[in-house]
Amino acid sequence: MARTDMMLVREQLVAANSKPDALRSIAQAFVNAPDFANILLRLTGAPEPSVSDGASWILKDAIAAGLKLTKAQSRTYADNALSSDNWATALHFCQSIDGLRFDAGAAIAERLNDFTTHERPFVRAWALHALCALADRDRSLAPLARAAYDAAKNDPSAAVRARRRNMRAPGGA
Repeated sequence: MARTDMMLVREQLVAANSKPDALRSIAQAFVNAPDFANILLRLTGAPEPSVSDGASWILKDAIAAGLKLTKAQSRTYADNALSSDNWATALHFCQSIDGLRFDAGAAIAERLNDFTTHERPFVRAWALHALCALADRDRSLAPLARAAYDAAKNDPSAAVRARRRNMRAPGGA
């Protein structure tokens, strides 16, 4: 895709205004474009919420359908989504974590840990899921994940407590 195609995708994401049917239409229109995933990855870092949210929603949907990102692409997604001011972009990243493969490291784990105290319950629940999933891959993250897991037991939201109940404790037990 040429640079103009990235601008076209951006314009369509703005027009879609995060509506799932419109986002599915965008995905279908560009699904065979060779650089579509990279364009979406770049757009997850966009300052406009409708752009970053829409791009991350399409990525989440594509990953769930079997899209395989490289480690570098997954890291770009993590960096963009977790540095975004848009809670929905971070949520979509967290919901995609099981389909992503990359070396997370402490900085990403810390950012996910920050999201475990977000004001929105679904963000907290999915951030906990993502943090614990990364701790399963990198045992050095287990203490941080275990602390968040233990704290979630007393979360005021039933959604967070339910997600916790349906997870294995980081580090076992």
